[in-house]
Amino acid sequence: MRFLRLPICWAFAFFAAGIPFWRIAYDQLNLSFHVFLPGALLLGVLTMMLVALESARARSIIFAMLMCVPMVDIVTIVRDTAVDPTTHNLAPFELAIAGVLGACFVVPGLVAGLIVRALLRRQA
Repeated sequence: MRFLRLPICWAFAFFAAGIPFWRIAYDQLNLSFHVFLPGALLLGVLTMMLVALESARARSIIFAMLMCVPMVDIVTIVRDTAVDPTTHNLAPFELAIAGVLGACFVVPGLVAGLIVRALLRRQA
């Protein structure tokens, strides 16, 4: 069951961050940043839990969780450009920003997870 933790947590974080993002019109994204915060916080908490419980190698966890937010943006880009191909002219920059924003929550989760893992090892 341990090998399923990472894909399940990734999918949960993906939909928790993605569903509020997909419900907002592209031209109103900058006005409603507060709807993304719960999903982003969940991304950090799930990263911490995965690292602390040693569900997979730390590199695998970091890579998977860092790709979560850009994948949410890729779904948006594909959906919007299917309707109007000119909506995401700066898609590479969007993806870079999504990666940085995701890292702002994944990296603290990673650090907290490593600390919890070390504390758990020390007590055992």
